[in-house]
Amino acid sequence: MKRLFIALLIMGLAAAFTVKPAYLGVHDTGNENLPTLDVDISVDCDAKNVMIGVASNETGGPLEGAMTYLFYTDYTYQALPNPGKTDISGKATIPVPGTIRFLNAMFILRVDKQGYQSREIEFAYKKCFEAPPAPSEPPQTHNETGSANQTAPQNVTPPGNATVPANDTKPPAQPQPPENNTGQPQPDGHGEPGASACPGAIGLALLALSLALKKG
Repeated sequence: MKRLFIALLIMGLAAAFTVKPAYLGVHDTGNENLPTLDVDISVDCDAKNVMIGVASNETGGPLEGAMTYLFYTDYTYQALPNPGKTDISGKATIPVPGTIRFLNAMFILRVDKQGYQSREIEFAYKKCFEAPPAPSEPPQTHNETGSANQTAPQNVTPPGNATVPANDTKPPAQPQPPENNTGQPQPDGHGEPGASACPGAIGLALLALSLALKKG
């Protein structure tokens, strides 16, 4: 069962191996006053089909009824069988019989459409014998979080309307000594006496005065 699945997968990849050949030359023939054709070629390497798209170079719209002819050139100019004719979507397919050696040669596709110049395109099957394009790798994901050694910015000032945290209150102001009416500080009881006398000295002075009055 596994081998069958692998075989089917390989067949599916081969069937999907479609390339756009490199154009070796493009030539328009006929009345130069007529508009030109826009011709696109792709090659199905597995089915050996040349798929053609034809549109107007003036309007860009697809052209129905354009005749497509394929020629093989190897010292001669040989027309291959089964010419194509574009459908309503401007598409046509021409099968290409032959061996690998035959397909390595150069081909010429000619497209004719009434009211337009004929276009001839020279191309080769060379890309069909190269390796199919490898699938693209998924993009690398980026971690949205910062790196572990990323440091926080320093000296960032808070906004003007930010509140100060409760544990960052200022220390209480030191108490100042009271002032009298003259603006001079009052004594605190530990320094030198101020302008007012001690109550004991006043009592002694009154007692000495009363004794002097009695003697007189």
